Amino acid sequence: THHGMLFVPMGYSTQDILNLDEMHGSSPYGAHAFAGPDGSRQPSALEKKIATHQGAHCAAMFKKFTGAGCAGAKPKIAIIFFSAYGHVKTLSESVKKGAESSGAEITVIELPGKITTADGKNSVVDQSVIESLPNYDGFFFGSPTRFGMMSSIMKTFFDQTAGLWMAGKLVGKPVSFFTSTGTQGGGTETTAMTALTQFTHHGMVHIPIGYTCQDILDNSSMHGCSPWGASTLAGADGSRQPSELELKVATHQGAYVTNLMKKSLK
Repeated sequence: THHGMLFVPMGYSTQDILNLDEMHGSSPYGAHAFAGPDGSRQPSALEKKIATHQGAHCAAMFKKFTGAGCAGAKPKIAIIFFSAYGHVKTLSESVKKGAESSGAEITVIELPGKITTADGKNSVVDQSVIESLPNYDGFFFGSPTRFGMMSSIMKTFFDQTAGLWMAGKLVGKPVSFFTSTGTQGGGTETTAMTALTQFTHHGMVHIPIGYTCQDILDNSSMHGCSPWGASTLAGADGSRQPSELELKVATHQGAYVTNLMKKSLK
C-alpha cells in the first residue's frame, strides 16, 4: 500500500479452498502450507494445487491491469458510501469529481443509516441493489470509522453480498476505499486495512493511492489522508469539515484509481 502497489488476492476463485476433507493452510489471501512446529511437514498436493492456481489467477489479473487498456473506455463505477454526519458524503463528491475527470460513468449509492430485519436477515439496501453490483467495472467504498473499522451499516451491506461471493461475481473487480475519523489516531489506516478483508474474500483487486499524491506528505496542517486513500478528520463532536487538502486528495484518488480501472477494460 505504501508503494501504491495493487493487492491481488485470489478470493474463492478456486473451490479447493473450501475443501474440508483434508488439512490445508490456504485462504482467500493466497496459498499457504502448514510446515509443522519442527518444519517436517511438506506442502500437500492440495496446497500445491492451490499455489498453482494462485500463480495463474494473479498472472491473469496482472495482465488485466497492465497495458493501454481500451481506447476511449468509460468504466462504469459505483461510489457506495455511508455518511453519518456528512463528512464521507463530502469526500465522495470529490472522489466523483476526480473519477469523472478521468472519463468514468458514475453511479452514486448512498446507504441509509438504518438496518432493517426480515426473516432473520439484516439489510440496508434492497437486494436488487446487491444484484446489480456485477454490472459495474469497479467501485469506491466510503465509510466512517467505528472503533477502527468500517461502520455496521457498511458491514451489513457486505453481509448482503454473500450470494455474489458464492458465485464469484466480484472476483477481479477493482476497488478503492476512503474514510472519516474523529481523531488523528482514530482509525484512518485500520479502517481501510480491515475493509480489505471484505474485498479479499470477494477476490477484488484493491487499489491504494500510495504516495502518488504528494499532498499526503504535507505536515503544515492536520489531515487524515494516507497511502490507503483519502480520509478526513471530523473531530470528536463532528464539527470539523473536510479541509481543502483532504478534498484535493479525494479528487486525486478518484482520478488516479479510475485511470487504473480503465486499464482493466480490454
